[in-house]
Amino acid sequence: MSRRIVIVGNGPAGHRLAELLSARAPDADVTIVGEESVPAYNRVLLPSVLAGRLATQATYLARHPEGSVRVLTGSGWSPSTGTGGRCVPARA
Repeated sequence: MSRRIVIVGNGPAGHRLAELLSARAPDADVTIVGEESVPAYNRVLLPSVLAGRLATQATYLARHPEGSVRVLTGSGWSPSTGTGGRCVPARA
């Protein structure tokens, strides 16, 4: 059985951790959960976007190879116990 790992946070640190885990444990089922519905981005570059020196897309983080990491975004996602390790919509 492969290991299931959930990373809470769809920012640069979460994606770097997912990258490292995928390389060191390729059999692991890695999922990133984030509240924002936009693609992961580098927040340090936001002043350059606001100043008009960079396009918004230039801040997006690189995507993971197909099938290596699952990313769940948008409000309402939370890891839940009693669901077999799956991430399910949070109850209101």
